Amino acid sequence: MTSEMDLVNAEAVALLRRQRFGTLSTASARHEQWPFASIMPYGFLPDGAPVIYVAGIAEHTANLKANPRASLFVHPDIPAGDDAQVHARLTLMVEARPIAKDDADDAWARYVCRLPEAQGYVKAHDFELWRLAPIRARYIGGFGRIYWLERTAFVVNPAHDALAPEAAGIIEHMNDDHRDAMALLCEVHFKDTPERVEMVGVDQFGFDVVTERHRRRFEFSVPAEPASVRQLMVELVHAARAGKAEPVA
Repeated sequence: MTSEMDLVNAEAVALLRRQRFGTLSTASARHEQWPFASIMPYGFLPDGAPVIYVAGIAEHTANLKANPRASLFVHPDIPAGDDAQVHARLTLMVEARPIAKDDADDAWARYVCRLPEAQGYVKAHDFELWRLAPIRARYIGGFGRIYWLERTAFVVNPAHDALAPEAAGIIEHMNDDHRDAMALLCEVHFKDTPERVEMVGVDQFGFDVVTERHRRRFEFSVPAEPASVRQLMVELVHAARAGKAEPVA
């Protein structure tokens, strides 16, 4: 039976995953630990922890190196004229650490699937991937709906993924019958036109393919279950076809 807190946790995680940007608050190393806020794009690691891509010269990076404790504040887009207080918002308290080199390729694929524009930063300043390990969170779902949430709401065990028992069959089916659809996704989302594409992994949040040049990650609109994964795949492909059909300005 689903409890009230299970529903609240799901709301908070859904809000975090719907957005691509938040406000990262760090403790200023330059100015006596004063709170310092930065706009911060983010992706997700396999266990659900956010991952960020920060420049070595950035003030927030220096702050995190001196004090890894930070908060990521996330809220939905609020239409003009709306009362901001009635909309949900989340403050995720985190500890930030650089991503280990062995995990960097996977983290990068997961980050750039949500933020493909980040590919343009690679040749810029000395950027680095950091993990934001959730500690606790404050979630406000609107007036009178205020909760403290534990890290377990945001961090998952990949071994317990809902699609794990079906993953091998899904991968085999996609590689046998739908390579053209995966190539289309690469073309529309990443401006890549691969001659070879192969699915190499799938989980409740999305799937991974490799081409002759790159590894690409695609995310579902909501967490998938065995009964819903086919429809979520179809939605991605239909959206890609519609995007390709749009006239180029």
